[in-house]
Amino acid sequence: MVTAFELMEGVVLTTALVTKFILVRIWVLVVNTMLVVVVKLVVTMAFVVKIGAGAVTGVTAPRYPWAKLELARNTIANEMMREHKLA
Repeated sequence: MVTAFELMEGVVLTTALVTKFILVRIWVLVVNTMLVVVVKLVVTMAFVVKIGAGAVTGVTAPRYPWAKLELARNTIANEMMREHKLA
């Protein structure tokens, strides 16, 4: 036969498990929400800084920093090919 002590022990353990489960769910929800807010804030600040840098200097940063170098290389290569064809 089940004693009153064993019955109370079962109730306490069940209550503790349910409470822990609920607290863990709330904690996960809060942490996920905070992470989403922080990521959105960082992305927004990155855009603000990029736009701000372009507004201050009057020019926007090239999408790829090496684009001008690549353009110069292609121009030189085209000129060399043109000279080679003419010769």
